[in-house]
Amino acid sequence: MLPKFLWEERWLKGSEYKFILSNFEEYSKQYNFKISQHHPTLIYTYPENGFIYFLKDQEYSLLKFPKVKGLTKRYQWKRISYFPVPLPVQRPLVYYIIANGLLSTFTYRMHAVYFNEKYPVLCHVMRVVKDWKPGTKGVLARRHRRKKAKNVDLKNCSQNPQVKLQFLPKTPRSVHPLEQESILYRLRQFTPAIKEISIDSEPLVNIN
Repeated sequence: MLPKFLWEERWLKGSEYKFILSNFEEYSKQYNFKISQHHPTLIYTYPENGFIYFLKDQEYSLLKFPKVKGLTKRYQWKRISYFPVPLPVQRPLVYYIIANGLLSTFTYRMHAVYFNEKYPVLCHVMRVVKDWKPGTKGVLARRHRRKKAKNVDLKNCSQNPQVKLQFLPKTPRSVHPLEQESILYRLRQFTPAIKEISIDSEPLVNIN
């Protein structure tokens, strides 16, 4: 059983993309990731958040979105980065370029991820949202992340006695190590609030 990373909730990390590309045939069978020589028409008509597919026999440096005969594109895709971005920046495992798909005020973003010439290009599509709330499908636009971070009052947690912090139980040993790492990645956003609460009391959790 291959691990299902959080590709419907966020961009993946370099180690996760590398693992999927190293096992792309198995992922294609288990999670129905398409393998094709061309972009699927779905991205031009009705893109889906978290959609992943593989492009074979494609020049990574020449990745484009050509016209499709007989198809009217609702979403216009355009490459917005022309130099590969290393992931992670230090000791990169993979590289990716970015493309945007636009329809009026709706925006989808794609990371086209390259591992090496032996493997296809992994295309990961996410919806870009301006205001993220629990249950929202998509990723927050960068220009809205800072604005939202400034409006967060971490002291509210300690001042309001009705606020209860709930922590996830220990990850079962049967979980794949990369999947366990992705769960810990999600908990990092709560670290500042936990530190704020723990100043005048015994630590609730061990914070590295």
